[in-house]
Amino acid sequence: MVATPQAAELAAVLAAAGASVEPEGSAGAEKLAVSGLPAARIGALAFDNGIRVDELATRTASLEAAFMELTADSVEYQAGQPR
Repeated sequence: MVATPQAAELAAVLAAAGASVEPEGSAGAEKLAVSGLPAARIGALAFDNGIRVDELATRTASLEAAFMELTADSVEYQAGQPR
């Protein structure tokens, strides 16, 4: 997650570098969810382009979240109408 008052400019720079960029939070929050680039590269690109970064944090999914995402379509028991 990156917080910056120049979100549109940073999003364009990061996308040009091959990252996937999505706005995060409420409109006007100036936060971006970035994947495909390490935090150090994001910070360097922002610096090289004169873009102020107020916060740069790495997020990792929990093992449980990764398992749930991978097995979302596999259901052994499903609630529904009795037979």
